[in-house]
Amino acid sequence: MPLQILNRNTVDFQPLPNTKMMVFGGGNFVRAFILYFLNEYNKSALEPFGAVVVKVTPGDYHDWKIQDGLYHVLTKGLKEGQVIDKSDLISCVSDILAVYEDWELWMKTAENPSIQFLVNNVTESGLVFKEESFNDEIPDTFPAKLTKWLLRRFQYFDGDASKGCILMPCELIENNADLLKTFIKKYIHHWQLSSDFEKWVDESCIFCNTLVDRIVPGVSRNHLSAAQEKVGYVDNLITEGEPYHIFVIEADNKVRSALPWHQTPGLQIIYTSDLSEYRIKKIRILNGAHSSLVPVGLLYGLEIVREVLEDDLLSKYVEHLIYQEIIPILPLDKQTLIDYAKDTLDRFRNPFLHHKLETISLNSFSKGRVRIIPTIKEYFNQNSTFPKGTILAFSSMILLYRGHYNDLKFVINDDSYVVNTMKTFWSQAKEDSIPDQHLFTQLLSDPKLWGEDLSQIGGLQETIMAQLNGIFQNGMEHETAQILLEM
Repeated sequence: MPLQILNRNTVDFQPLPNTKMMVFGGGNFVRAFILYFLNEYNKSALEPFGAVVVKVTPGDYHDWKIQDGLYHVLTKGLKEGQVIDKSDLISCVSDILAVYEDWELWMKTAENPSIQFLVNNVTESGLVFKEESFNDEIPDTFPAKLTKWLLRRFQYFDGDASKGCILMPCELIENNADLLKTFIKKYIHHWQLSSDFEKWVDESCIFCNTLVDRIVPGVSRNHLSAAQEKVGYVDNLITEGEPYHIFVIEADNKVRSALPWHQTPGLQIIYTSDLSEYRIKKIRILNGAHSSLVPVGLLYGLEIVREVLEDDLLSKYVEHLIYQEIIPILPLDKQTLIDYAKDTLDRFRNPFLHHKLETISLNSFSKGRVRIIPTIKEYFNQNSTFPKGTILAFSSMILLYRGHYNDLKFVINDDSYVVNTMKTFWSQAKEDSIPDQHLFTQLLSDPKLWGEDLSQIGGLQETIMAQLNGIFQNGMEHETAQILLEM
């Protein structure tokens, strides 16, 4: 029997009567993170509510409308060593709008007194400012669109302070809410809008910086039919995420009281007055280990993250990186860091994720600036020596940008300046050898690559050159094993 199309006629779920949240964006992450959390919250909330999903780029959410906002989230992966494989029907979407299809219908939602929470995930490239005319009906940038929506709300409710909104951007940008507010205020000034409106934005709207984390690979075309069979419906919005998740929101008690979804069983949603501790933990342990194992794994000839953790030697190497080099230098509670590290390793070992090393290697240099270099510097400052495992990762990243190693070839995706600089650097070396000391000094002293002059760190250049020579002379396996022997 053919599967039925998922909608509110084929399952017994009616639209929620009260919409309190507006979510901008409808990609895999929104579906498996923000709306998934709201759906879980509604299961035990005294006052469940719905969310309107808004497309802010050209086009329409055709599948959303056919399915009346219903879809499934598959959760697959490891949690505390146990395999998780489950599905959830998401029913909290109460309406679907497309800004470019019906601008006025979307603007009219600003007059809805129930809307209280604005959550956006429009990608990092969506949080920008550019000079454009107020007279343009539909501005290009998301912050400009949102400024017009807030202005309509301010005007319709005559500046009522109680009609201000709580904004929670979810883009992977540090201080994302502060940035969004800065752009909104720039549009207020650029368009010469009233000082009363600016005051209302400042005093009646609350901007909450956030940190989000959940790997959401989605469901590929090759696996779509099997996924639909699993849930029993034709669901073209079905998506997939790992069990691990965390949503950290920098907010005061007013926000916690307004949206107490941090009390929802099974959800790791944290309200805090300062999310910097969570950010450094994620960047240095999760992202740092990720960015370290990628070049090493690629030089080994591996393709996906899980293969690195399935290799006995490399698995010990990654654990050494995290437990012996990263955690000891972080000024945070060690048991909390160890628990987080265990979750991180479970995520890397997820049997359902086909996370390609080549994909993660995108923009490795800019990632290394915030994920790897701080570990090298702080470890050196505390121990007067360099962390050998992290040095291997950093050296491997430099070698990766050569474009080939032994019989392996690599596709390099990075900023054109980085790609061209590294191409020139390696073109001046003899085959299977490293460039000379002068060229290394030029490379490490380039602030466009590293944000600082790394050649000023005593002994770092010699250490990296020695490590690269070791890789060429002895091979990756020998150099990795040597690190573990010297523990």
